Amino acid sequence: MQKLQLVQNFVARIISGATKFEHTTPSRKNLGWLPVKKQAYLRDAIFAFKCMTGCAPTYLTSQFATRRHISDRTTRNSQQLNIPLFKTAAGQRSFHYRIVNLWNWLDKELILCKDVANFKKTLKSRMLDEFLKQK
Repeated sequence: MQKLQLVQNFVARIISGATKFEHTTPSRKNLGWLPVKKQAYLRDAIFAFKCMTGCAPTYLTSQFATRRHISDRTTRNSQQLNIPLFKTAAGQRSFHYRIVNLWNWLDKELILCKDVANFKKTLKSRMLDEFLKQK
């Protein structure tokens, strides 16, 4: 991830004409580029939305179950996905664990989007606004 960020910073310097020792955040803000880590989060969130709405293949969508399907109790968290138990760091980096945690932390407004294009546009504009507001 760090190497990709270095490449993005290098390209931002070339495009903006900044010197080698200038900070690249203002250049990336002017270009409207999210940092690489935020872009990876955006990619995972879009993929999570596709899995939850049935736009992804069934071998991926069948991995996820809501807490309501696991337990018959009605709670305020019954609409959230059941978090798999992984004790190792490698397990917590897995696709299933990342997507479940990401989906459970998304805003309700984003979860209720009608289609993938609307979800992508809304989430990216929110993330870009948040990035641009940072010092």
